[in-house]
Amino acid sequence: MKKHYEIQSQNTMSQWPIMVKRPEQIPDSFCEALDAEFGAAWPYSVFIPPTKWDAAGKRPKVFTMVEDGIIYFEDMKTEVKQVFYPFKDILYVEIGRMLLSSWMTIHGMVHGQYRQSTISYNTVRDDLFDPIIDKIREQISPDEALLEGHNGERLSDLKQLDLKFLNYTKQSLLPGEKIINIIYQPKAHDEHGRSMETMPEHTHAVVLTDNELILIKEDNHQYKNVHSNYGVVKDFIPLNHISRLSTDTVESYLQMHVEVNEKDELDRVFTDDQSDRVKQLISKFKKLMH
Repeated sequence: MKKHYEIQSQNTMSQWPIMVKRPEQIPDSFCEALDAEFGAAWPYSVFIPPTKWDAAGKRPKVFTMVEDGIIYFEDMKTEVKQVFYPFKDILYVEIGRMLLSSWMTIHGMVHGQYRQSTISYNTVRDDLFDPIIDKIREQISPDEALLEGHNGERLSDLKQLDLKFLNYTKQSLLPGEKIINIIYQPKAHDEHGRSMETMPEHTHAVVLTDNELILIKEDNHQYKNVHSNYGVVKDFIPLNHISRLSTDTVESYLQMHVEVNEKDELDRVFTDDQSDRVKQLISKFKKLMH
């Protein structure tokens, strides 16, 4: 029997993503779309019902992982639309986890045009999405030849991190991935110990590995209590998709720009005393790529 998936006022297990194993688990429209695409042998697929955190108008979705990419299905009421992201055309992936609300955003090229797709889901089912995230990162990493002969994880770099960011960093590494350099930017304070409200970034870290540039930051701007940090946002950018790393000075701060294949740009802001560290990381990135 076809299920009804309206957004409910309370968070219940009916809003949790599920791994699709039987047709009766998902709406008929998705069954028809998956049958048309794959026949009876459906690949690894996750059904994501809308949650109470989603904006109005959000519809049920299915994320499917195939051999050469990710297919994103969305029920638009009149039809199920699908977007295919070949692994070779995915630029980078971002994940965010805030209390019980998580999301994953794929940034990539579709038919020659830059596009991004986001799914949000209850954090209790992260286990369903971790294989997809890991697969994307493994598939879009640089060639093996680029990964040979570089320094391993450096304790001197890890020691600058507080316990929370130390855990964030270790959890972010793929098996065998090696840290080359880390910059950690804690929240800036003035001489009286007060937070500097003009600092346009939260506490964050930039981790250069032999595979990726990983950007990690606290995120609390969605919450009224701005002194509490509820979660983390991570961007995983393959080194060979970075067209340029550069810096400039904004007021009294140093800003680092990460340009991704001339299609997107991510920025991180540092205090002046981090200038040498930022230059060192950029220098090491350039050496890795030549």
